Amino acid sequence: MPIHRRQYIYPIAPPTDIYGVTKPRSWCPEKLSKTDVTITFQPIGRRVRIDRAGTVLEASRTAGINIRNVCGGKGICGKCRVIVKDGNIDFSIPKGEELLSDEELSRGYVLACQTRCLSDCEVLIPPESRIEGQQILSKAQIFKVEPNPSVSREYLDPKFLSRATTDVDLEAKISGFLRSRYSGRGEVIFSALISSRLKELSGQFGRGLTLTARKKADSIELVDLELGDRSSRSFGLGVDIGTTKIVAYLVNLVTGEILDVASDYNRQLMYGEDVVSRIGFTVDEVNGTKEVQEAAVNTVNQLIRTLAQGSQVQPREIIDVTVAGNTVMSYLFAGMDSAPLLQVNAFVPKHSIKMESKMLGVDVNPWAMVHFLPCVSRFLGGDAVGDILLSGMHESQDISLLIDIGTNAEVILGSQGWLLSTSAAAGPAFEGWGIKFGTRSVEGAIERIKIDPETLEASYTLIGSAKPKGICGSGLIDAMAEMFRVGILDSFGKIRGNLPRPYVRKGSDGVEYVVSPAQKTSIGQDIVITQKDVDILMDSKASACGAISVLIKKMRLTVEDIKNVYVCGAFGSFLDLNSAVAIGLLPEFTIDRWLRLHVPCKRFDQEAPSTLGSRRKSSCRHGHGGRPGAPGKKHHTWVRRLTHRHRT
Repeated sequence: MPIHRRQYIYPIAPPTDIYGVTKPRSWCPEKLSKTDVTITFQPIGRRVRIDRAGTVLEASRTAGINIRNVCGGKGICGKCRVIVKDGNIDFSIPKGEELLSDEELSRGYVLACQTRCLSDCEVLIPPESRIEGQQILSKAQIFKVEPNPSVSREYLDPKFLSRATTDVDLEAKISGFLRSRYSGRGEVIFSALISSRLKELSGQFGRGLTLTARKKADSIELVDLELGDRSSRSFGLGVDIGTTKIVAYLVNLVTGEILDVASDYNRQLMYGEDVVSRIGFTVDEVNGTKEVQEAAVNTVNQLIRTLAQGSQVQPREIIDVTVAGNTVMSYLFAGMDSAPLLQVNAFVPKHSIKMESKMLGVDVNPWAMVHFLPCVSRFLGGDAVGDILLSGMHESQDISLLIDIGTNAEVILGSQGWLLSTSAAAGPAFEGWGIKFGTRSVEGAIERIKIDPETLEASYTLIGSAKPKGICGSGLIDAMAEMFRVGILDSFGKIRGNLPRPYVRKGSDGVEYVVSPAQKTSIGQDIVITQKDVDILMDSKASACGAISVLIKKMRLTVEDIKNVYVCGAFGSFLDLNSAVAIGLLPEFTIDRWLRLHVPCKRFDQEAPSTLGSRRKSSCRHGHGGRPGAPGKKHHTWVRRLTHRHRT
């Protein structure tokens, strides 16, 4: 790729002098003799020493610092903006990519993925590039269940054990006990390790013995032995592997109660904010698959430590784990080759992946089994399967529609006996990529917007208490709906440039609307929505709505035939449904209620059936449903005009 040399930065001077340099100055010989350089990241003050050939983005990964990089360091998204406060650097950007404005360059901005430090440097990560304070949906509503886990603990009384005179007799008594407990099962399997462990404990059965047994289709496998009565200390872990976040739930397998929840960023963010970038990293790097897998496993292990400490549980007492995620996330967490998923006709096994925790490096009982909810296709993963289980649409006589909108829009239509699904590339616009001031749902993101029809001034609510630094997906949808409602957008999705108001003006990307002036923001710039932003959002919402329309038409149905609509995922949980219908993201269904699946990121409740082996009560078939009400009829006329050009 041809490279356009933009500028070099040398020992700190006023910004105007730095960017006034038109050619590289001579480097100091003593600097050139160094192989490694030290980079200090501010405002956190963390230092890391790396090879001079590495980029600032790679240095941040080494330091465990998450910097936004949607494209995975390819230099095409422009989100990894940092400011070099001191030191010599080599900074270049791909030719033709105008990712930084002249104003930003004058303020000292560079792209972390395209910058190499030639000497010790101090790098400031500005608020808009930090991944922190993310709004993570971690509420869970579990079914009313009768726990029937695939693995459980049983206590043997010392009197029962004392009747055994030999090792063979002891194994026979244990086998008979387990067969009586689990009627209909076949032989009891003793591994060589368990038999050896049983011999070691022989003569120490004064407090009894706790057996950890795993039920299989036609056998029972004994996986662990402990002295004393530990039968009530049976815990399971439900894990949602999201692209951005990982949420883990600690569950009591005896009662079915959720004991605690913990969440954190997925450390795979260091390798790109989208799944394609992460697959690319596994392909480009020799140990890429292992490195990306370890990043997710380390995140889960940190959550396990947090949960165990908070609930006074030993990690060894966690004896069963269930994982759900999209297909790529499932492959990466399992350490499987994800490169084939880039192929259009990629084969995806429909069965559930099962692996022992010690093979994955998950810090629970080493013999605990990790169950992955099965994936359907390369774009329809175990999280979607969990959505179906939670909604109960596969058991309902009514026709239901389930929607999970993100970078990909996953849509499932069906009822008892049949299900039809599709996915559409809505694009990462709802995550902020391609939007001038777009951001994820982090602290300082604008999440709700209302516009005064008289003054056209915007009022908004923020995530957290920080000043605004961008607009997240729900805020962008609100903004489009409001802009159309008050007349800033015309019927073709164009910003009217002739409005006599200070909030509508011409900018570098065409006509733009000012949501928040610079003096009110944390980034020192006006936060605006440009015509280019609107165009990108129109394409994204048309893709999602198109996926819904295709399924409905495929089955020769109409919107009147849909009785239940389930809106899933973190984005769906924070989305204003009226705004979504207003811009044509969702069709105008004639139902009197919408159902949100209030579950974390892409739901823990979906994992409950696998972790708990639960039998769902019919009264809880629809899970926990919020009822925001049907989108108002006032949208009916102008929604059609706004979305008309995408329907032709």
